[in-house]
Amino acid sequence: MIKNKNTLALFLFIPAGLLIISNLVTFSVGFETFVKLIICFSSSIIIFYGFKSAKGVNETIIIFSLILLLFNPVIPIHLEKELWLPINLLTSGIYIYGYFNVLKNTKISSNKKFEEDKELFELINR
Repeated sequence: MIKNKNTLALFLFIPAGLLIISNLVTFSVGFETFVKLIICFSSSIIIFYGFKSAKGVNETIIIFSLILLLFNPVIPIHLEKELWLPINLLTSGIYIYGYFNVLKNTKISSNKKFEEDKELFELINR
């Protein structure tokens, strides 16, 4: 499903943006449910691919499992708006950290690819 690093980065950035927007503006219950669905879907995809690539449980899977349980729209956890504000900010911070981590790894891998191509080019031209 996730074919490249830019798609993964966007997949992490959109839920973070929705969480920040939902903290700044008061929306209807429908929008809050929509945000919970997006967070639940994205965290479940991250858990699936994280478990698949790690072949076991790691800290990323545990963190996003907690996010999945907290933002579950089927069996919602009812908290006061004052409690959701720091939870949303913390969750958005986790998504933003993952976003920048993916971008950093993409730049490193593209730099490695450039260095490998450069070395190969130098070997060919000797």
